[in-house]
Amino acid sequence: MKIRRLEVSGFRGLGEIRWAPGDLNVVQGKGAEDFAAAVFQLATTAGGWSEFGEGIREPVEAPWRDLAGETRWFLACHPEEDGRLDYTQELVIERAGGGPWSVTYERITRADNFEEHELLERRDGYVRYQLEPQALRGRPKPPVPPPQRSNIAMDITALAAVPKFRVDPRVVQHADALAGWMRYRDLSTGPRAPARTLPLTPEPQDVLAPDGRNMVSVLATACGVDSGRKRLDRALCTAIPGYERLAFSKRADGRLGLELVAQGTATPISDLPDDSIAVLLALAPLASTQPPVMLWFDNPLSGCSDDALRAFAATAAEVSAWTQVVVGTPGAALGAALSAHAPVTLCLASGDPSRAEG
Repeated sequence: MKIRRLEVSGFRGLGEIRWAPGDLNVVQGKGAEDFAAAVFQLATTAGGWSEFGEGIREPVEAPWRDLAGETRWFLACHPEEDGRLDYTQELVIERAGGGPWSVTYERITRADNFEEHELLERRDGYVRYQLEPQALRGRPKPPVPPPQRSNIAMDITALAAVPKFRVDPRVVQHADALAGWMRYRDLSTGPRAPARTLPLTPEPQDVLAPDGRNMVSVLATACGVDSGRKRLDRALCTAIPGYERLAFSKRADGRLGLELVAQGTATPISDLPDDSIAVLLALAPLASTQPPVMLWFDNPLSGCSDDALRAFAATAAEVSAWTQVVVGTPGAALGAALSAHAPVTLCLASGDPSRAEG
């Protein structure tokens, strides 16, 4: 389920942005970081970051701390294969200064054979209740907060955290897809990087963690499938001189070991140079046979060789046929490598990004 159109206005200093992404995308410019945060605000909300019902993760302010005034999102997604429905989602959040915020409007529709059907719509929904810090002595205590009112934000965006709500299962699919978007940035590659961790009880894993801590498991899972192994081998043959294969083995301590074999020498993951770890981290999400519906990379492979950049760009272009791939703020060399695959580029003006389209 890929993004067909996304409109954001009022988030941080972005003004109004309209984005019509393709399969492979580049986002660059002064406001790229803020735009990425705005995009992943939807994924965070879908994952249950709210105070709309019992058992939902806190603190409630985490998703909305960057909002002021009115912020609007409009999202249109289309399926990755025939037979599934198109979805649109509109979300409006208002906040007065540093006071309480409110979800004033949210609506989800589906389009079936070009005919639109409304699934859920709410106006003037949940408003966060705020008590005074301390009631003055002699005055009545603040009233007990009223019961939380069910609204569309509860029904839609908190599905993972509050399964008791009964909604259209097609909406569950939409929310789950949004919650699964992944963004990778500032991944550590040093001697103590999480990516060098060897799993004690390896289990099949298809999605690389945001900090890369399960990289070995993800690579092992990918190499266990013919298509994933071939994709990895093609990319690594280009990126690493003399590359032969990735070798996995069960060590004496029960952990799953990983060695990279190149030019006849097997090097354990603990001894690999940082740039090799960076290459593996960038390729692991792309090698997965069951990747998220969107992968966002922030300037991956910074400082790596041109061969590594070309390998990443070619693999990203291949994978974008079924998973939407976005590269944010790429360096000049990576941008050149990606340009060979005709990405859709969103340029946020370096001056006033009050309006941008791409």
